[in-house]
Amino acid sequence: MIQYNMAADQQNPVQLIRSRLVEAGGRKGLMHAFRQMDRNKDFELSKKEFKTGLEKIGITATVGEEAVERAFKLFDHDDSGKIDYSEFVDSLTLPLMSADRRKKVREVFARLDKDGSEFCTEEDMRSQMNKDEMEKFFKDYDKQGQEDGMISLQEFAAYYCKIGDSMTDEEFMDKIKIDWPE
Repeated sequence: MIQYNMAADQQNPVQLIRSRLVEAGGRKGLMHAFRQMDRNKDFELSKKEFKTGLEKIGITATVGEEAVERAFKLFDHDDSGKIDYSEFVDSLTLPLMSADRRKKVREVFARLDKDGSEFCTEEDMRSQMNKDEMEKFFKDYDKQGQEDGMISLQEFAAYYCKIGDSMTDEEFMDKIKIDWPE
């Protein structure tokens, strides 16, 4: 069971949300939590949906309304007034990786994203993989709620966050080098 420091979490509501959601269902539970919060099923969380979802899991009572407001602003990276699944996962998974791991994942992703579109597409991967390898790549990484044939940094990082849980930093860096040699 994950232990958390309530006093610290009152200052950092994102950490409390992360702790509660990971405790409730691990990283796979993030999709479930997002879907439960997304009442109108538009793959975005309005402020009301976000607040209601946090109330249901007892976070609002622990940290208070003001902290929930701060958390919403932290999750809403593009200031659109809504939190899409990508923002939700990014807010909750990328911070789970050490700074060195995040940096390495971003470097590899930038190398793979040949056209700078912020997505890895089949076009980007054609020169590096055969058809079978590409199918496996997209099956493993394309997890942003729906398979769309494009891998975002968040999806790419979520994959390495998941498989890197039980690895030391050295093992993690070796895995990345094996997966994506320069």
